[in-house]
Amino acid sequence: MHLQHLSNDALLASLKSLATGERRLLARIIAHLAEIEERRLHLDLASSSMFDFCTRRLGFSEGEAFRRIVAARLIRRFPRLLAAIEEGRLHLSTLVLLRDELTEANVDELVDATSGKSKREVQELIARRCPRPDVATSIRKLPEAKERGRASATSATSATSALLQRTLDPPPAMPSGLARVAPPATPPRPAREPVVPLSEGRYKLELTMSASLREKLEHARELLRHAHPGGDLAVVVERAVDLLIEKLEKAKLGKSDRPQRPREPAKVGGEQVARATRREVFARDGMQCAFVGADGERCPARSFLELDHVRPRARGGDGTTENLRVLCREHNRHLAEAAFGRAYVERRISERRRACGLRAPFIGATDAGDRGG
Repeated sequence: MHLQHLSNDALLASLKSLATGERRLLARIIAHLAEIEERRLHLDLASSSMFDFCTRRLGFSEGEAFRRIVAARLIRRFPRLLAAIEEGRLHLSTLVLLRDELTEANVDELVDATSGKSKREVQELIARRCPRPDVATSIRKLPEAKERGRASATSATSATSALLQRTLDPPPAMPSGLARVAPPATPPRPAREPVVPLSEGRYKLELTMSASLREKLEHARELLRHAHPGGDLAVVVERAVDLLIEKLEKAKLGKSDRPQRPREPAKVGGEQVARATRREVFARDGMQCAFVGADGERCPARSFLELDHVRPRARGGDGTTENLRVLCREHNRHLAEAAFGRAYVERRISERRRACGLRAPFIGATDAGDRGG
């Protein structure tokens, strides 16, 4: 498929139309799956379950099959969910998270409350509605690599078996209109999420750490026992992160408990910019990329932030607060390419890499030295 002939506006309009059509098609697929299961047609095609039918007969991945079957069973209970899927107000990943919470009394409320929300936001909403207790603090040694590999394979096999036999097996025959979703179960996932909300304002964190990090945590815990005799690891981690943030903000943002204009300004893309100005710009832009698209939406990025000159230095721009803004690395480079051309920016980045003896390519406009941050 060749799209080079399309203008920017035509390309975006075409994609929007395709996305709308995809949602409509998805809703139709889910409606078909619901009716096929209602008629038990998959059994006539030698599929013992809808999961087998979707993966073997229709070629869906396991994740696709799981989400679509959950959706199909839910729309048999709540037919108005189909319109929300078609309109894009309800994503299948959201529906999977809500499957144990939906009732006739709250279905409309939950659809409205989760519309446009990210997976994390939906998880937090559920945690507020149905809070779970805090998990116990623990540190345990992981099995050796070979044993861990066998355990992972066994776990994946068990999870898949549970998926086949509990979650996605056909539900017991019921009169038309009374079909219900099978008992909930968790599909196999490539990796666990490291942070999971338990209740409002409370989260569970899981991570794998080295022996040296464990020793440091234990040492910090003992040093802190005079103030926190219980030795809660969450307190240790929070204190450590507070100190790390304070150090990074001083180094990267020029923050200070007693801010004053320093004798030596900070460098941005080869130009001297006062740290006080840097602090002011980052505070003004709220530690977020300041790029705003043509539709009025602001970039939500808060990592890989850089200072950028509204009027490029190469065209006479200065380092004043009014001429500086915070941009994420990608938008910094994007504006540099718009101002000077992609080929020039890529050449300047390549030159900077060679001068620094770097192998991995930089992707920020700062490396090109064109826009000043």
